[in-house]
Amino acid sequence: MFYSKNLLLRVDPSYPFDVYEPERTRKLKNFFAPGINWLKHLFTYRILIKEFFFRELKGKFAGSIGGLFWVVFTPISQILVYLFVFNTVFRIKLNALQVGTSSFVLFFLSGIFPWLCFQEGISRCSTVLLENANLITKVQFPVEVLPTSALVTSFFINSIGLGLFFIYLGVSGALKPSILFFPIAYGLFFLFSVGLGHFLASITVFIRDVQHFVQIILFIWFYLTPIIYPLDMVPKDLLFIMKINPVLPFLELMRASIFGMDFRTGDIILALAWTGISFIGGLFIFQRLKGAFGDAL
Repeated sequence: MFYSKNLLLRVDPSYPFDVYEPERTRKLKNFFAPGINWLKHLFTYRILIKEFFFRELKGKFAGSIGGLFWVVFTPISQILVYLFVFNTVFRIKLNALQVGTSSFVLFFLSGIFPWLCFQEGISRCSTVLLENANLITKVQFPVEVLPTSALVTSFFINSIGLGLFFIYLGVSGALKPSILFFPIAYGLFFLFSVGLGHFLASITVFIRDVQHFVQIILFIWFYLTPIIYPLDMVPKDLLFIMKINPVLPFLELMRASIFGMDFRTGDIILALAWTGISFIGGLFIFQRLKGAFGDAL
């Protein structure tokens, strides 16, 4: 006997109508669900994320007399030292037509602060589940909060340095109207980091060597990213290595917004693609593995 959907609704309102959906549609929904759930968790567990954020922040400066003072003083000292070394001692000049500025120190600072956000956040994610094993194994706990709070803390601390850099640009008259687009590129970079951070956090639970391997990869990754050198200095036969670097399009978009350069279509497409692959894929793997975290820890 055949029943219509309307009849089934009258008989049993909880009837799972998704059985009528094609299998491909259900698979797509299941694939994108972790990313959507993460966005929901940001709101649902916002108070818990806030608590872990402050715990991470206080733990970073625990035992120091200055406390949170170092959050501001450290990037100020970095900026002053870099200004002295590269403007007074080395006096390196760049091609402004290629990179948007002739000042090497401005070029360097525009890349180093976003990289520090990424590097410290990813490094922290690779150990955060292991360090909080007692929470995961003893209580019912939303484990997504841990990598998220670690990334938020890293991006927040290094964003202070980035903000001070913007203040310096404004005072020196080098700030461009295109800086309004910076939060978009920066936001995509954060979502890319969220996906990669959750992926590394999940596999480190089962393969402890990953946390050590990540440090080596980040060290190599830094020098393969045009932060301390412009892209036009790279030999043409090695440019393909730069083009497959996932951080490159984000860095190029952020620098374009800072120095008023044109936004290249290729960088926009690659940034969106890498964000989607990392954010959706990383969270998907995290969701698939998190059920076994308790046993592995």
